[in-house]
This record gives sequence, structure tokens and C-alpha cells, in this order.
Amino acid sequence: NKQIFVSLESRTKGAKIYYTIDDSKPDENSKEYSGLITIKKTSTIRAISFKDGYTSSKESISKYESIEKIAGVQYKYYESRWSMLPKFINLTSIKNGVVEKFTLDGTENRGTDFGLVMHGYLDVKSTELYTFFISSNDGSRLIIDQEEIINNDGAHGTIEKFGEVYLEKGKHLIELRYFQAGGGKKIKVSWQGPQFEKREISVEELK
Repeated sequence: NKQIFVSLESRTKGAKIYYTIDDSKPDENSKEYSGLITIKKTSTIRAISFKDGYTSSKESISKYESIEKIAGVQYKYYESRWSMLPKFINLTSIKNGVVEKFTLDGTENRGTDFGLVMHGYLDVKSTELYTFFISSNDGSRLIIDQEEIINNDGAHGTIEKFGEVYLEKGKHLIELRYFQAGGGKKIKVSWQGPQFEKREISVEELK
């Protein structure tokens, strides 16, 4: 829910980049890129590069979604069959909702062949190095403040993986991507810090 800065570049030396931020198709009459682009809300950047004597580049599309800061975990629900996590941001969710924590309970999923993108703001009480864990069946990824911490992707039975990240005191955006591909289903997100043993992220820590 904060502003971010986006940079664009071309692999062709001397090429000029033109872009739009309103989801319209860019051309040489669009705004020319000259420095960092500030994103403050849900947006789509579409860009193309030109250079005299060269064929213009293919269009690049980059999507950004602002996540409201509320208590609990916001989720978007999708249905299809995958063997790996898809690019959910390019898909249309069937429904959205809020649950108390990172769990399948309350998501009203159909039981098989579905996916979720879940967001919650974790309240970190002290600046420390923390270890996070995902136990999932099937694939999952954990992203904190736009940085991937754990990759547990693929169709598989229950597997737990972990990753470490240094977090400052305050609220941090956690994103969980998950898909179910038949058989069992499970999501469990835990963490551990210097001041406490491994535990599931609680409702109180997501308020």
C-alpha cells in the first residue's frame, strides 16, 4: 500500500522507450521514459522501444496491485488445473474474501484444482533475523515485501520448506501463492525468531 519506483531499460543501446500507465497501447507518441516511474496505486505499465534503422521491440507489460492494509488475510480464489504456479496477476479471480490467517479454512474452495493468492500484514515487534516456513500440498511460494523468501512450487504431497529474512520492527506485507492439483490439500505458514520458537502465524499477529 506504499508507493514503489519502477525502472525500464532496453537491451538495444541508444533505443528510446515509450510507455503508458493507463493500460493503453504505447507508441512513439506516448510518454518517453526518462527516469524512475512512481506507482502509487494499482496500475499497468505497457512499454515499447524504438531506434532508427531497427524494428521496434515487442510490447512489455508489467502489472502492479496495491494491497489494502486491513486485519486478517485477503485472498483471491481461482479455479483451473496447473502443475506449477501460474501468473495469477494475469488471471481473473472467481471470488475474493478475507480470512483470519493463512489457512484454507473459510476460503470455500471446491477441494481440488484451485489456486489462491493471499495477502496479510505481519506485525513484527522487534528488528531481527526471522525464519519462515511453508508446509503445503501442492505448490506454494512465500513473498515478503516483494522479495521471494520460499519457493515450494510444483505438484507434490505435503512438503515443508523454509527461508530467512531480516525484518525491521513494524508491519510487513506477506504474500502467499498456492495451488492444489488433486489429492490432498494443505497450507500452513509458520515463523521463528530469536525471541520465540517456531509457531504458526497467529490471528493476533495479522491485525
